[in-house]
Amino acid sequence: MGGYDNRKYSNKIISIETIRKGIDFLFAHSQNSKQIAIGFYGGEPLLEMPLLKEAVEYIEEVKEGREVVLTLTTNGTLLTDDNVEFFMKKSFQILISLDGAKEYHNANRVFPNGEGSFDVIMKKLRHIKEKYPTFFSKLTINSVISTNNDLSCSNDFFNADEVLEQLVVNMTTLSEHNSKDSILYDDSFKIINDFETCKAYLYMIGKISQRHVSKLYKSSIGQVNSIYKTLEPHEIKEKETHPGGPCLPGVSRLFMDVDGNFYPCERVSESSEIMRIGHIDSGIDIVKAKYLLNVGAITEQECINCFAFNFCKACCSSADGNTELSREKKLANCNNIKYSALTDMKLITMLKKFNYNFEESAYEEK
Repeated sequence: MGGYDNRKYSNKIISIETIRKGIDFLFAHSQNSKQIAIGFYGGEPLLEMPLLKEAVEYIEEVKEGREVVLTLTTNGTLLTDDNVEFFMKKSFQILISLDGAKEYHNANRVFPNGEGSFDVIMKKLRHIKEKYPTFFSKLTINSVISTNNDLSCSNDFFNADEVLEQLVVNMTTLSEHNSKDSILYDDSFKIINDFETCKAYLYMIGKISQRHVSKLYKSSIGQVNSIYKTLEPHEIKEKETHPGGPCLPGVSRLFMDVDGNFYPCERVSESSEIMRIGHIDSGIDIVKAKYLLNVGAITEQECINCFAFNFCKACCSSADGNTELSREKKLANCNNIKYSALTDMKLITMLKKFNYNFEESAYEEK
């Protein structure tokens, strides 16, 4: 979206040698994983389609029967027939960035000449739907919604557009994290957001039919079910315990940039020295990885008696001080985390009261 500090934009192209080293590293350090997921990000990965094909060919050479899930995030403007047929053959999971109606999408996603990309993307999607309906039905749309835009307009667009009617749409709102500017939520955005979220919950307890739930908010159902699973009783050990947010840097996820640098995931800042946990030629810096894993230590006294301890999602990126973890930055998230935890518990209590079955999927169409 251009207004964030967590991405370094350049005209660099990753080399096939670096890609092969990254793949070798992944397979060598994931022997106990039943399934491995490899994702391709940009910039725009389809700008280097021959390189992408070479990478996939190498994956197939070295995977030795292991299950590999291939994913790709694209703006969709370069989805030619040849590309689509390749992705179909290799069973890629494709995520396409589309931020809503033309006016709002073109506000941020433009070509180098300044022209918006909306018309090109929609033309591509329309063609794929007609020629490759099975492939098309498996596409996922990722929509980044600005809180300064008219949410009702984007909501109406995704619900009414006949090209997108069968696709899953994941909505993400702009976050202040790593943003160069503060993110403002106006009253109209909050009202519409709360209303559409409420409808999703009403569907879950069987009060309205699924057709009344906005495409942008159907993912709320899965999110609630995921939150419920985190409530399972578990022992809090006296030592070596930290909030539930931190991942295992370099273990559960690993992001490699064009230069071969390692980061805990694709969400952290590539400009941050402290988030750089290694390099393809030297491996993972265990000392750095442990430091990021133990991010809870910098706010130990505040965390130890916090009711939201097990619901805390404050990972190391929330405490990124560029050269070290920042106690002040981490604590700045606490009020929002506590509010979110309380809201989640109230929601789950309400759903349980109305006999929503968390062990099964949402209610069938009424």
